Amino acid sequence: MPQHTIVAGDTFWALSQKYGVPLDSILAANCGVKPEQLQIGQVVCVPSGRGMMLSSVSLYLDCFLDWNMILISNSMESSFFGKFTV
Repeated sequence: MPQHTIVAGDTFWALSQKYGVPLDSILAANCGVKPEQLQIGQVVCVPSGRGMMLSSVSLYLDCFLDWNMILISNSMESSFFGKFTV
C-alpha cells in the first residue's frame, strides 16, 4: 500500500483530495492513527483507488479484529495470571 509522509498542513481530508481516495478509506487504512494528532514526518498509508470499497471494508475489519484480539488477549492474560498470583 502506498505511503505518505506528513508535512505541515496535512490532514486526512487533504490527503483524500490529493490522492482521490475517499476519506473513509484513508481512515480505515490508518485505524490506529488519531487524525487530530498527525505529526510532521509521520508516515501514513494511502490506499489506491482500485477496489476502494472492498479494501476499506477489509482494512476496517482487519483493524477491528486486531484490536479486539488484543483486548481479549489482555483480558484473558490478566484473569489467567490473576488466579495464580503468589
